[in-house]
Amino acid sequence: MEILNTSIIALQIIFQIFASYFSYKIYKLNNFNKGWLLVTIALLIMIYRRFITLFIELPDPIKSSNIIELLDRIIVPILVNLFLFLGLYIIKRSLEKKK
Repeated sequence: MEILNTSIIALQIIFQIFASYFSYKIYKLNNFNKGWLLVTIALLIMIYRRFITLFIELPDPIKSSNIIELLDRIIVPILVNLFLFLGLYIIKRSLEKKK
């Protein structure tokens, strides 16, 4: 079961890397719109979170650290949601201005 969990997390990391890459390309295509930059940053933070999850899955005595748990469960999700919200809000405003 550990190998399956680790494989799924690795696959998620790969998909998120591609999503970040495409988000960055869209950012460049939209004349460096700050909204797309924030979406890209959120996706990169999600990759970081998947690495934390991968680290937790590996057998290691350090994984019980409170700092890693705090990052994984509270700080990183808040940052991801904040950047996605702000980024999509800015994208929405810029699209409304083009009408």
